[in-house]
Amino acid sequence: MNSALNQAPFVLLVSGMAFEAEIAAGAQVRSICASDPEQLKQRIAAGLTPACAGILSFGTCAGLAPTLVAGSWIVGHSLWVDDEELPVDGAWSHQLLRALPGALPVGVAGSLSPITDPADKLALARRHRLGALDMESHVAARAAADAGLPFGIARVVLDGLQVRIPDCALAGIQPDGRADALAVARSLIRQPWDLPALLRLAYGAWRARQALVLGRRRMGDALAWPIEQARRAAN
Repeated sequence: MNSALNQAPFVLLVSGMAFEAEIAAGAQVRSICASDPEQLKQRIAAGLTPACAGILSFGTCAGLAPTLVAGSWIVGHSLWVDDEELPVDGAWSHQLLRALPGALPVGVAGSLSPITDPADKLALARRHRLGALDMESHVAARAAADAGLPFGIARVVLDGLQVRIPDCALAGIQPDGRADALAVARSLIRQPWDLPALLRLAYGAWRARQALVLGRRRMGDALAWPIEQARRAAN
């Protein structure tokens, strides 16, 4: 008998940053990350096995609604890339909302590139009445649809609607999702006027990390749905 059929079911958890993947790690989770879309596609493909029960997009995001500030949880009920809507599993979204008190159900925008300017965030928010933005969910959603797997989104706001992302912050993100503090410092030397925006973003990142840790515990080992669902179906 194929040994893959005897594997315990797991959730493939997709993030953009290494610290997000580390927070999400668990016995019933295979956590991967990459900030480069092509790397992310390859890592998702490598992580898909017959034991995969679903794919969850987990980590930080940009808030596109005025009420969403750093540390706010969102659960995606829809996902848009330009004018294309990608499928999100409604039952999983419902369970995630139950596991994360105070999380706001929103439409999520999948972006192919960083949206750094508040005016651009506002323009994006007005399309399809979207509430959050990230760069990994649409990659994960397409992989889930191709594999016939449920897909969910649970993320924490790092930068609110009025927060500008400075160039030095983007310079510090490596393609594999790891942070490069030296690259941030070099960029800041060239553009020292970015320091106030960087400090504001760093505070948002601290709040987001705290919320991610707490929320991950509340979601439980099975991340609120697919593994237990798969076990019940098998029995």
